[in-house]
Amino acid sequence: MNIVLEGPDGSGKSTLAHMIAQHVPLTYTPGRGPEQYKGEIVERARRYLRMDNCLFDRHPATSQPIYGRFREGATMIPQDVLDEFYANKPLIIFCDSNRGLAQGHELKDYDTPEHVAMVERFDHNIRAAYRVWAAVYADHRYEIGDDIEPIIQACREYCK
Repeated sequence: MNIVLEGPDGSGKSTLAHMIAQHVPLTYTPGRGPEQYKGEIVERARRYLRMDNCLFDRHPATSQPIYGRFREGATMIPQDVLDEFYANKPLIIFCDSNRGLAQGHELKDYDTPEHVAMVERFDHNIRAAYRVWAAVYADHRYEIGDDIEPIIQACREYCK
């Protein structure tokens, strides 16, 4: 049983993850950013598939198919890995925002200048791609400023 918080950079995933972590018996697994070397993102996705009882602040099986469209030379996640991820039925919370990268995104150690430039350049497209993805896969939607109690309650119910 896993919960995945997913959405574009600056959409409140990390903040929401820390709030949820106080209410569910899951191990918080922070985001790790873009692929570190060719093929690493697939290794990470496969490793995450072996993990259970986790609260993921972003999962490569959800983020890489979106960000990879805009990142030159990106490794794509194989279909069998994506199929296994969705077959496991994680609770997926889509974090949405119109704020953009420059409006409140806390830069992480892994946010390279190249990554930040790519996100800034394709911010609108990334957000649009996430909304299309979320319409199919997300169980819940959260936007910065929303009442988090319904999200907390959904997470508690999922973890029973």
